[in-house]
Amino acid sequence: MGEQNTDRTTSGRKKPPGSGAAKEGVDGAKAAAVIKAIQAEGVSRLEKEPPIPIGFCEALGMRVLAIGDGEALMATPWRPEFVGDPESGVIHGGVITTLLDTAAGFAAALAVGDIKGLVTLDLRIDYMRPAEPERVVFAKARSFRRARQITFIRATAFTDDEDNPVAVAVGAFMNGGAASAAADAAIKANNEQSTAAAPGDKAGKKRPKKETKKEKTS
Repeated sequence: MGEQNTDRTTSGRKKPPGSGAAKEGVDGAKAAAVIKAIQAEGVSRLEKEPPIPIGFCEALGMRVLAIGDGEALMATPWRPEFVGDPESGVIHGGVITTLLDTAAGFAAALAVGDIKGLVTLDLRIDYMRPAEPERVVFAKARSFRRARQITFIRATAFTDDEDNPVAVAVGAFMNGGAASAAADAAIKANNEQSTAAAPGDKAGKKRPKKETKKEKTS
């Protein structure tokens, strides 16, 4: 048997940079140990992990804990400024939504090996229960179907056990190349429409050109 190519996922796609160490996916022993440590020690343990250097994700304190072939495990801390209900201290649903969307997006990118131009086409989230105050919220996302242009993801947000979810999600993501092409086409169509019918025009009728006075020559 020849040497195995570790630069590709099990589906044959090339892995994104930095994903080579996550061959066993988010269900591996290492990921389970990280979850257990964070659950025991809380936010202080989570913050030992490097934050995601993307504006909004970094502002929400999100961390990537493990990645695999079409899989991602992420987490976000509980913070007073994230609270949606001051009386109970429950974290705002918008934080959970963003965490699930981001984890699902990472899983989709890992499934196709390209994050450039990735677009969320659809994301349905069902909330099961409030997240316990002052608890780290985890999100585990997996790809379950990969089409030519679209990748489908399932994701779960939880605090203690994945089988007792805070919320579950199903999403569809347009793959990088297809998303970029669609965006370019939409921008082109919008520009053509704007130039074809400027404000004040009727039925696409072109406005007459303004006459300019010729400069007198001495």
